Amino acid sequence: MKKITSAILAITSLLSLILPATSFAASDIERFDVVIASTAEVGKSIDITVKAVDKDGEIVKDYAGTIYINVMNDSKATVPHSAWYTFLAADQGQKTFSKGLIFTKEGTAKIEVDDFDRSKVKGSA
Repeated sequence: MKKITSAILAITSLLSLILPATSFAASDIERFDVVIASTAEVGKSIDITVKAVDKDGEIVKDYAGTIYINVMNDSKATVPHSAWYTFLAADQGQKTFSKGLIFTKEGTAKIEVDDFDRSKVKGSA
């Protein structure tokens, strides 16, 4: 039994080094505000800003969760950080990905941002 317990502890310790820690003010964040330019050219990179906000629209500065960015109607669009990003303390609840978004199709685009750990926390532009 001692060997199994030791193995489990070793695996748990290893996972804590590999996987990013997720911490956020769970009761505070309600949604993401996603800001992009109102117009963009196909093939040209534009900025995208994601803000973690509470029910009053205030930025949750201690948000440190992981988000997934998806362009719903342009599967070949380029998104920041291969679509996944974990907020850092230095982000203070908002992150601008400079020239991080490139569309490949003309038309109206819908960008959706989801919290990895909390499926009800979303945002779109």
